[in-house]
Amino acid sequence: PGNLEKMHCRLRAWLSAKLKVKARVSLFGFLIWKILIKTKFNELSKPKDLPKWVMVEESSTNFRVVAKKIKAKLDEIEQNVRSRSAVMRCLERIK
Repeated sequence: PGNLEKMHCRLRAWLSAKLKVKARVSLFGFLIWKILIKTKFNELSKPKDLPKWVMVEESSTNFRVVAKKIKAKLDEIEQNVRSRSAVMRCLERIK
């Protein structure tokens, strides 16, 4: 497996093992890591065995996405130009 695949597995294992109920985690991503974090958070917050069109209660999953996409504000970008490509996402463990 490639580096992204390994990172997916490690992130999932870490979130399931270390994150306690009602705890939240926020991750910043740049470039390809933004996509990795988005995919993993969405995967963890949605039930697996059902098609996407089936509506399910939120309580049927262990996690929920708290903040989908938080980007740097203009004043922060002026102080740190590299922050313009960063995205923060937040996940909460509910079970």
